[in-house]
Amino acid sequence: MYKMILVLFLVASGIFASEQNDMDWIKQIYNKCLKGDKKSCETIDLTINAVACTNDNNATACGIAANISIKSFKNYKLAFENAKKGCDLKDAYSCYSMGYLYQNGKSVRQDYKKAFNYYKKACEFDDIYCGYLGYMYYNGKSVRQDYKKALKYYKKGCKVNYSFDCGMVGFMYYHGEGTKRNYKKSFDYNKKACELGNADSCAKTGSLYEYGQGVRQSKYNAKEYYGKACDLGYQRGCDAYARLNK
Repeated sequence: MYKMILVLFLVASGIFASEQNDMDWIKQIYNKCLKGDKKSCETIDLTINAVACTNDNNATACGIAANISIKSFKNYKLAFENAKKGCDLKDAYSCYSMGYLYQNGKSVRQDYKKAFNYYKKACEFDDIYCGYLGYMYYNGKSVRQDYKKALKYYKKGCKVNYSFDCGMVGFMYYHGEGTKRNYKKSFDYNKKACELGNADSCAKTGSLYEYGQGVRQSKYNAKEYYGKACDLGYQRGCDAYARLNK
């Protein structure tokens, strides 16, 4: 796979005129992609974006190349190279990818401080990545644990409809972490997270309805939201739905 990527990269870059055998490889990949082979299409996509990142300083292409390298090929070294350049060019996803690589020790030594700094850059460029700063503050990773700051950054992520962040804001309002306990706000944020596809928040919304916390008690609505959680594959939602359905 690496050889194919390299050949495609060099040919697309015009660095050399490929030999026939290499050209045959490229044709095979192209034809497989036309027939719907996902890996072949991703190989082509990775190559095109890696070339644009390297040759044209295309920040968005750097981020896309990093994304494909991580998710499709688990080539963390290639991801690092593209993400580092993309982040230097102020691409938010690239900065997030650098944070991910340092947080998880992928191709580099695990370093929460560097992960935090890259997540901070990503958040500055796009609020959708602010929840990762929220995570770092909530769990005290490389920084002193600070629920107020965690809540601040989770709220930023929620404003741009990131479901996990909305769920965390609801969770923190329910438990009074970084703020006064507020069941009404917990309900509002959990309901929004549920609407965005967060199964855990659907179950939590059902619980708030069932026990009348922050909203008028309604077992009918509780059952509805437990059902939504179940439909999203959350077993506790299924169990609660079955309990109310007796």
